[in-house]
Order: sequence, then structure tokens, then C-alpha cells
Amino acid sequence: MPIIPVLIGSTKMPTAEQLPPGLKDFAFRNAVKVDTGLDFDYHMDRLIRAMDVILEKKSPPSGETKIPTPPPVKPPPLAGNSYATPAPSSKSHKIPAALVSAPNLDRGAKDKPSSSSSSVVPATWTNVLWPASRNGRIVRAAVAGVIVILLAVVVLNGGTGADRGKPLLTLPGHTAAVTSVAYSPNSQLIVSGSSDRSLKIWDAENGRLVRTLPGDFGAVSSVAFLPDGREIVSASLNGAIIIWNAETGQPVRSLRSNANYSWQSSPSVHSIAVSPDGKRVASGGSGSTVTIWNDSSGEVLGTFRGHDEDFESVAFAPDGKTVVAGSKEGMIHIWDTLAGKALRTLTGHSGRILSVAISPDGKRLAGGGGGNAVMVWDATSGALLRTLTSGSSDVDSIAFSPDGRRLAIGGNDAVVELMDADSGQMLRSLNGHSGAVRSLAFSPDGKRLAAGSDDNTVDVWAVW
Repeated sequence: MPIIPVLIGSTKMPTAEQLPPGLKDFAFRNAVKVDTGLDFDYHMDRLIRAMDVILEKKSPPSGETKIPTPPPVKPPPLAGNSYATPAPSSKSHKIPAALVSAPNLDRGAKDKPSSSSSSVVPATWTNVLWPASRNGRIVRAAVAGVIVILLAVVVLNGGTGADRGKPLLTLPGHTAAVTSVAYSPNSQLIVSGSSDRSLKIWDAENGRLVRTLPGDFGAVSSVAFLPDGREIVSASLNGAIIIWNAETGQPVRSLRSNANYSWQSSPSVHSIAVSPDGKRVASGGSGSTVTIWNDSSGEVLGTFRGHDEDFESVAFAPDGKTVVAGSKEGMIHIWDTLAGKALRTLTGHSGRILSVAISPDGKRLAGGGGGNAVMVWDATSGALLRTLTSGSSDVDSIAFSPDGRRLAIGGNDAVVELMDADSGQMLRSLNGHSGAVRSLAFSPDGKRLAAGSDDNTVDVWAVW
């Protein structure tokens, strides 16, 4: 069966690794691009002429570039010994309206009667599938495009029905809620922290437990890899911030301040963030302060105070100097850590802020918590850009994808929602957990998403 891959708009061909075994060769085909804008007519004419050559076995017009007929691909068999032929797509797309209303785009013939409306039944199967009129061929191409795109979405998103949205991996082993997860910079490892007072390191590809980092430092509230991937930082509700050797699982050093309280009564730490250069760690929790540490010496570089509020989430901006912190009072504070001054405070959220995230380009800031609203601000001006509505009554975790195009939202309904970060449109619902989703982390390569839950497990989904 001859197949011509058609890429609509900015769609890209999938890689061989993203396709089922029976379709891996499909990744190496030459594809036809169809622009949904001003060049739509030109591209559709070119596609139609190429299909005329294949179906009617006639030579292409003089000067026209001939699209070679690709060798047949044998798709995997379906029930009833029939075959389906998915088209390539590396992600789900809306069907462009231009394809649905394709006959109206024939501007040169819109006032002419269409020969495809004849009631005479064509004599051959080729006339049924490929009418003589241009309008008829555009309609056939549009219908075929809708069908193959839907099939591609089914195949590339991992199946149909109950299989859609299910995790690739489930990582069991913790005996209490998983409060934090993080990927290593090379996407090969996942570290999880739990209320069971332990950290676990997992092989991100197959879910194998690599090692457990036990200790008497209290319930783990937050974990992060340093940018070199060789060390892990963890924070606990008893105030301990410990840096571990990721390879040996041994503690390397702890971060402590010179405050006038004993180690046992240190303010609890609810969240940590590592600067992009890996030289500083920001921590927030009880005590109405956000502290900036030198992660090599343990020295306190700066302390920023809020308004008698506990900080539930902190994040470094990509510029390495700006820190964002969300508080139980529903405010988000932004500080310049190098200049040592407050930049602005964002308000408007109706509940406490439990999670903050900054887009990879540093232009947007998202915050969520009490209530089902996730608010997205312009990180520079502080202007509210949009408000996203989650299906959870409480949002516990949010995360931007590495390309900044998607926003993952987890909450108390045990479902992870994957949304378009620009439009707020729901892309996918990821199911698997039976408890509230407390932490989310995209792999740095953008292919997977890990989530820690109150059900004591970590689930991992494919999200490319």
C-alpha cells in the first residue's frame, strides 16, 4: 500500500523509537508539507498532482518535482485480519479548519458547479476513491487526512480505550506518601523523597530501584539534582538540608545557619531549588524566610523575609539571580538575590500557594494551590496572562515542560492534567495514581513526566 506522509503546519516526523515495530521504517520516508495558511492551495495542488501520478500512473507535468512513491509499509494486524495505516505525527494536533472546508478554498472555481455532485456511480474503484474533479479530490484528501491523523494519535499515544493515559512505569517501594520527585540532568535517573524519611534513586528507563538513602533526618519534603548530576540535595520537615553523593548514596555535607536555635528546633523546610549554575540552593518553609545557601561551603548568602507567612514552594529563574516563592497567604514574592532586594509581589490567588513554576525562557510564572485555579503571570511585568481551571479542588504541584509549551498540573483528585501552556487547552489526562499527586517533574529531554503521590508510588508517563 503506497503511503505519502503529510505534515500539516509545524508537525514533525516521529523518530523510529517513537513508532511501533511494524512502522519504524516510516520515520525515514520523505514527507510532504502542507501549510494551513496562505500557501494551502499551492501545497494541496502539489499533493493532489503527486497522488494523481501514483493512482492514475501518469507522468507529472513538465517542471513539476516528482514525489517518489515510497515502498509499502506493512502495519501491525488488527482484529479481523484487517489493517490500519496510521500517518506520522509526533504530537496531537487539531484538524485545521482549512481541511474541513477545503472546497471553499478553490477560489478559482467557487462559482462553478462541482462535477463530484453527479449521481452517476463511477465505473471504477479509482474514480470512487479519487474523483476527476479538483473539488472532489480535495474533499477525499481532507477526509483521508482526518482519518489518518486520528489513527496516528491513537498509535503514537499508546493505544486506545483504557490504555490511553496509563503510566509506562510505576515505582513502588516507599511506605508513605511520595512528596517530591526529580530527574537527573541526563534523564537517566529519578530521585524520590518520602514522608517515610527516605530517598530512593531509580533507573528512569526501566523503573529498577538503584539504591535507597535512609536516614534519621525526618520526613523528606523536597529533592533536587545538582546540574552536574553527581549530587542530590534533600530537605526535611525537621529543617535538615543534606547534599548526597548520587553514586554512593552517602551524605556529603549539610547546610546549617548560625541562628540561635538548636538543630532539633530548626524551622521546617518545605521546598528547595537549585540555581542553574549549581552553586546556590534556595530553601523556604516555616519562619517566614527564604534562605540562599552556598551549596559547597554551607554558608548563608542571603535571607529574604515575607509577611509572617510560611513558604510552601520556591524556584530559581533561568537567569540564576531571581528567586520566586509562594506562600500560604496566597502571595508570590519575587526577589533579586544578587542585589538583595524585593522586585514585586503577585496577588490575586484566592487560596494558599502550594506550588510555583517558571517557564524555561523565564518569561512566565505559574502558581497554584488552594482551589482549582492555576494563575499564569508575565514574570517581568507581573501582569496576569491567564487563569487555568484544574479538575482538582486543590492543586499541589505544577511543572513546565522543557520546551515551555506544556504545563502539568497535579492535585488531590489523583489525576495529572497536561495543558497547553499558552492557550490553557487540556491536552491529556494522565491516570494511574489512587492518591493526591504531590510532585511533578519532566525529564530534561521532555519525553517523560514523573509524579509522586500519597499512594506511596511514583508513576512515569510518556509525554512526547
